[in-house]
Amino acid sequence: MYYNGAMLPHNVPITGAMTTFVALVMFIAWLYATNRVRRSGAAQRPVLFLNNYFLYMAIFSTCLSVPYIWLSNASRFSLAMAIGYTVGHIFCYIAFMYIARMVFALEPRLVSKDRVVVVIWLLAVIGVTILNAKTMIWGVRPVFDHVRNLTEFNVNPVVGNAIVVMSVFSLVPAVILFGISVFKTRGVARVKPLLLTLGFLIVMVAGPLHDVARSGTVYATADFLSAVSMALLCLGVVYRVERNLNEVPTIGHVIHSPSNTV
Repeated sequence: MYYNGAMLPHNVPITGAMTTFVALVMFIAWLYATNRVRRSGAAQRPVLFLNNYFLYMAIFSTCLSVPYIWLSNASRFSLAMAIGYTVGHIFCYIAFMYIARMVFALEPRLVSKDRVVVVIWLLAVIGVTILNAKTMIWGVRPVFDHVRNLTEFNVNPVVGNAIVVMSVFSLVPAVILFGISVFKTRGVARVKPLLLTLGFLIVMVAGPLHDVARSGTVYATADFLSAVSMALLCLGVVYRVERNLNEVPTIGHVIHSPSNTV
């Protein structure tokens, strides 16, 4: 047994091992943040939206991990991964939707538009999922490259671009929102928005890096960064948990809205 560039045994699939690792980190982040929020009583909508992001991303990573059970059978693996990728990305898209909803919930002028975000986002999810299923489950399915020890997902370019668009529309406003808060706050009050900003910035790097990975080292690095981003976002939620996300200064003004509950 020898080792590849990602320091894993050659007979252990890098893609499977890393997605399982990331899924565990995300589930732990969700459980830990949920417990801390419940104990503090800080069940504000923005906090719950961000916590739902952890859960849905954990389910997404799990859907990409399960198909490796059939790795020894090429045809079964390809079908299982095609289904896992298609179904898993539904949860990925919904996770991004919760980030968008969090941003809208933090901005008073956008709070009333939450339902619009949900409707438009879910319609987009349905459309992209149908295309994903047609081009992958009933089209070109993923295959496992035993030479590089990696999975080639063979994602349709339109589906890949849709993922980028959804992530940009959700993550970029979040980075701007909390990034501005970092510069507007002082002392320990700056830690919370700083953790959230760093977490979202790393997510934005890890996603594209994961898509362009052509080696075990790059793939493992992308998933490791994904796990780090979840840890930072989780710390951002639980740090001074009594201060809700909507108590962080937003664009142009500070929001103190304890009534913005679920």
